[in-house]
Amino acid sequence: MKKFEALTIVECPYSERYGLDYEMAWRIEKGKVISDLFPITPPRDVHDFNLCGVYHKAGVPFEIREIKYRPIQDMGVHEVIIKAFSDLCCESLEKKKALLLTGYCTFAPGIVGGIQRALGKNTKIGIAWLDSHADISTPSSLPNGILAEMPLSTILGLGLDSWRLAAGLEKPCDPQHILISDYRSQSDDQTKHIEELQIACLNTEEFTDHTKWESAVKQLASKVDVIYLNVDCDILDEKYVPGHIQPEPNGPTIETTMNNIQVVMETGKVVAYSMFNTYFDLPISGKDVTIFNGMKLIGAGLGNWEKWPID
Repeated sequence: MKKFEALTIVECPYSERYGLDYEMAWRIEKGKVISDLFPITPPRDVHDFNLCGVYHKAGVPFEIREIKYRPIQDMGVHEVIIKAFSDLCCESLEKKKALLLTGYCTFAPGIVGGIQRALGKNTKIGIAWLDSHADISTPSSLPNGILAEMPLSTILGLGLDSWRLAAGLEKPCDPQHILISDYRSQSDDQTKHIEELQIACLNTEEFTDHTKWESAVKQLASKVDVIYLNVDCDILDEKYVPGHIQPEPNGPTIETTMNNIQVVMETGKVVAYSMFNTYFDLPISGKDVTIFNGMKLIGAGLGNWEKWPID
């Protein structure tokens, strides 16, 4: 294994919701996905990441690429955007460039699809999903839900097949190659899916136990060829992310989360790292604190990304 030589940072100038209104989000209504294009007006919160130099923690040349929306006939906005993520991720990995992605958890299927397209559908892709929510609801268990609650279930092939295929994810991921933590905001339908699929899931107490976390990460790494590390900053206790749309109490500290991100990086198998929901480009009280702590999490990962699994 070697250190990767270049980094692609993927930013998206579109949201999957308009403001704080859940009725104005990518969602399912009467069995049909409703999606629209919500461009974000500059200046953007994400620009602080580059301005403050956090991307330099990677220690390699980097380029910032932006998702471009180009309409495709017979495809919804949610499918076009997810395809654009897949295309850009695939292109970067084929050039042996590591990936850092910002934005929203909704975009995760496109990232995994891009990894599979670049490395082959028989590549064993592991996913470390750090989130206070599991995002594993399905259209059948949550028929009028928003797509932001369904990215992991889509990756696993539990529904929204047209969205998954638009993401380039021809072969759903293996549930045995997933590690979820800390999922403290429990919902019955998501817990049922996790238990039925026997997905490894560590609660908050186990997440804060370094030995247990390290053991779970090593076990995941032993079963897969590459790892996608996905972090929603609401994994943190709500005091660290007051500008989040859905902050959750009783979560881990920033120090614990930074350390645990570093443990995943130390496996040497991470090819893509996403830090989601550190910003919403909305006038939410406390967003400066959230953005700052998002920078700390990004820096913890980039600074410890020492090995690269792709020859």
